[in-house]
Amino acid sequence: MQNIPERLRKGIKLPLLSGLSERELHPLAKTSLSPTLNRRLKHLLKKNREGTLSHKDSSELDNLLAESDQIALLKAKALYTLKRIHER
Repeated sequence: MQNIPERLRKGIKLPLLSGLSERELHPLAKTSLSPTLNRRLKHLLKKNREGTLSHKDSSELDNLLAESDQIALLKAKALYTLKRIHER
């Protein structure tokens, strides 16, 4: 969040993943989309840019983007929680 302007940063509040140990948080902080799904996502994004995405592909792309967003949010929450633990 260092690249986010201060006026916006004040409004961003990530909830802590309380109840999880550091041992549980570290793997979450390293979570990412599987290589297979990541390749598929890149392929679908390329088709979308080229304008050749079918309706079925579009639905799959939406689902993969939603999953990717959820993973990014979980990762951010885990990293934020770890940071707060280390600040104590």
